[in-house]
Amino acid sequence: MAQEWTPHVFDYKWIDDFSPTRNYSFDQATMDYIMWLDADDILLAEDRQKILELKQSLDPSVDAVLMIYHTLFDENHNVISSVRRFRLVKRGKPFRWYGYVTRI
Repeated sequence: MAQEWTPHVFDYKWIDDFSPTRNYSFDQATMDYIMWLDADDILLAEDRQKILELKQSLDPSVDAVLMIYHTLFDENHNVISSVRRFRLVKRGKPFRWYGYVTRI
């Protein structure tokens, strides 16, 4: 499915741990910043707009950006719980995942 949108699709053998998988994906990045999203992440329209604006105005001295991560939605798809977490990191910095990271 992803190949319908981009030729940049990489195979990686799943070993039931997101940490090495995310590190592998970071190693494939070629632009100045890396933004990571999981398959179950939901990017709301207003958040998408904020990211597009940030892309135009981000100071290159910034190494990482905290973004709102929606953790829970009600039956009408309204956000009922959110936290802030790093989602955008500078590729040239040593941002890596360590330890066992798994699905819940």
